Amino acid sequence: LKYYGDMTLGEILARPMASIILESGWNPDLLVPVPLGAAHQSQRGYNQAALLGRPVALANGIKYSSRALHKVRETLT
Repeated sequence: LKYYGDMTLGEILARPMASIILESGWNPDLLVPVPLGAAHQSQRGYNQAALLGRPVALANGIKYSSRALHKVRETLT
């Protein structure tokens, strides 16, 4: 997903993650993916954390915001 761009894996990988949250009894108010820096976002074309986060949030009835955080400094991978 991260390096090969197979975005269909996002939904597949999100299913067990959603189940874990449901079974754990966690009750988060908001799910926020860690943002990518502009260079990585441009290079990859998507944020893998967002591809996993959105279906996890939907499956568990959790509010989701991909705009709650903003990366202010590029970091190394």
